Amino acid sequence: MIGIYINPEKIEFKKQLEALFVKMDENKLRFTLNTGMRKYFKDEFSYEDPAALVSGKDVVIVVGGDGTFLKLIQDTGALGGKYVLVNIGYVGFLSSFTLGEFLADLKNILDRKNSFIRLPILSITGADGQQFAINDIVFENDGKTRLLRLELHVDGSFYHSLRASGLVLSTATGSSAICYSSGGPIVEVGLDLIVYKAISPQFNCEPSVVFNGDHAFEVVNRNDFPIIYTIDGIKTNSMKPGDKINVGLMKDATCNLVLFKDKNINDILREKLFNKE
Repeated sequence: MIGIYINPEKIEFKKQLEALFVKMDENKLRFTLNTGMRKYFKDEFSYEDPAALVSGKDVVIVVGGDGTFLKLIQDTGALGGKYVLVNIGYVGFLSSFTLGEFLADLKNILDRKNSFIRLPILSITGADGQQFAINDIVFENDGKTRLLRLELHVDGSFYHSLRASGLVLSTATGSSAICYSSGGPIVEVGLDLIVYKAISPQFNCEPSVVFNGDHAFEVVNRNDFPIIYTIDGIKTNSMKPGDKINVGLMKDATCNLVLFKDKNINDILREKLFNKE
């Protein structure tokens, strides 16, 4: 059984989606859709809520963009599955296929579900309990321009006292998101590492640093006011003065991203960044 999760806001692609369902039937592939699609396709198909949709499936096809995938994982906590990302969004760094590419080679792509790239996951622990991120955690001031003061420890030792508008701690996967738009590096997806990138630091000499993924970070709010931290651009939490957040790579959890046979992740980045085939 295959799960198909479609961003409900992409229903303007209904005709192309119907072509996808026809193609699935032609290849005798059983599938179920997310319940948000019922109002558009009525009782033509079977439906499941997102948590059930991603549970126990051979593979889950996510149709939308990178944000659709991140929201699905954050809403369901479904780490460890195999995902095919089909882009009908904007840039979509993680999305290996356009809808046209997927329709043209659907059977072969799904037959290669065991050829995937492993996405490391950030473990995030603080007053709100343990959470996770596929892309990043971003510390910032909630709607204010005042510089933040953040104290950082690495592996239990003091590392730095940062004055900046914010801070990004990113996985390799998330290095092409806000880390990159803030002037940070893009690193190869799938590597076990953490990227440190200050946002608009007080001093321009503040470097971006790529750390081995074995390191553990502690970020302390040294301001006299609360700040916020946002996980994967989706979940936002408050951080009181003196609060600490611990960040590191999970040792026992990953997400698995099925890739196009004729592309690797670097080909995808080149196409997205430089518009070169």
